[in-house]
Amino acid sequence: MKRTCPFFASMIYIVLVAAATASDTSAGLRFSLSGGPVLSLVVDQRLSPDVRVNFAVGGFPGVILRLEANLRIIPDKKKTIYYGGGFGYWRIYRGRGDGKSVKEFHGNIGYQFAAKDHLLFGGDVGLLYAPLSLNRWMTDLSDNPDMIPIVPVANIEALYHFK
Repeated sequence: MKRTCPFFASMIYIVLVAAATASDTSAGLRFSLSGGPVLSLVVDQRLSPDVRVNFAVGGFPGVILRLEANLRIIPDKKKTIYYGGGFGYWRIYRGRGDGKSVKEFHGNIGYQFAAKDHLLFGGDVGLLYAPLSLNRWMTDLSDNPDMIPIVPVANIEALYHFK
């Protein structure tokens, strides 16, 4: 824990500086539900006319810390459907998973729209998969040794777009 907090604080600082100095970047908040509520700081960067990458750092105080990276296929339009996927890293601080981490992959489909010139709002739904080969400790928590660790995920985000 002593090393984790300064590391994530520096990551947030680097992401915010990169967002403020880059062009066609958005930054804001995301509220996620995937086994529990997670509030994250998000930075979103356009790589090409139809591809964006976004990074999120957040969690729920004292319970979980989450890092996430996504690649999205999202046209540059005021209202649009998008799809994407990515990977995440979770660190758990309470309950049966105390002190453990989860490495996961996820895919989603969503809708984003622009309000005014600089505000973007969106939401998506998808599935999160945490392979047991990367998270062996999870089999100790389950009564079913053949479990498939897939959970639904839903996100809502609000971003400010820097032009």
